Amino acid sequence: MGNYNSQYENYYNSLSSRINNRGNIYGQKQKNYFNKDKFFRIIRIQLLGTLLLFTIIFTCKVYVTPQTKAVYNFAKYTINENYDIKSLISYGSNINLSNVSKYVKKENFNDMENKIVNLIDNERAKFTGSKTIKQEINQEFAVPVAGSLTKTELDNGLQFKVPINTDIKAVYSGIVESAGENKEDGKYIVIDHGSGIETKYSNLNLIDVKMGEKVNKNDVIGKSGNSSKDKTGGLYFQLIYMGENLNPTEYLKN
Repeated sequence: MGNYNSQYENYYNSLSSRINNRGNIYGQKQKNYFNKDKFFRIIRIQLLGTLLLFTIIFTCKVYVTPQTKAVYNFAKYTINENYDIKSLISYGSNINLSNVSKYVKKENFNDMENKIVNLIDNERAKFTGSKTIKQEINQEFAVPVAGSLTKTELDNGLQFKVPINTDIKAVYSGIVESAGENKEDGKYIVIDHGSGIETKYSNLNLIDVKMGEKVNKNDVIGKSGNSSKDKTGGLYFQLIYMGENLNPTEYLKN
């Protein structure tokens, strides 16, 4: 009887060992399969989410209201902060993604976005019979000050070299969105002209308007100065559409 119990015990242990081994092998296969499946699922979700956000952004650029402007800024922030291609490449290091990585680095998505936005804006203008944003700015907007002009280090900004305390004028009618001072810009004014268009005047010596004030085209809004970080005299001017800087030389005819 003791011999029978010993054989039975050995058989049971052997059977348990085989079951555990099969479970471990199956678990490893399942784990490996799960990792790869999870990776492609993340890629799929990220790409679909990004496509959706870009669609929202372009729609908001065409139909400009305070609500769509807020949605646009949130969507752009989400794309910039959450779409981390480097972490995905790191996660899928066992898969050859070198070609994808090179493509992402080479593509100029800002240029592509601008082309699509211009295309949509042109189609909107044809459909509604209105002017495009570029036509509206080119035909209606003035220059903020008369002076020699150079490109600045600011993204798509212009520097007007003029004496300190020269009158700075609003390029078009609008509402003063903000007026204040910081280390980078010095004293500055931002005017909201509607339709998602804003202008920013920095490096001022004096601010003659306050937030919420309505201004008209060619109204004096401040005086030029040297209050910015680099202490260079003159005016820094920026043209902004839906939160993104435009190149003023392509829009202002003067």
